[in-house]
Amino acid sequence: MEHEVETPEQIARHYKSAMESVTLLEEVAANPDAYADDPTVVERNVEHLKICLLYTSPSPRDKRQ
Repeated sequence: MEHEVETPEQIARHYKSAMESVTLLEEVAANPDAYADDPTVVERNVEHLKICLLYTSPSPRDKRQ
């Protein structure tokens, strides 16, 4: 499967989405009681960040020169 080259707009959307998860995790860490009614908020956002990292990380084939 050929990897499609992303547009700058698509890259910006992925980055913005990842940073929103980081911001939310920072808010949870600063005020965990505010998120006590949503016990999966951390797990979901950590998984989201893993997907973002996996999606944006170069494959071993891309690293070859």
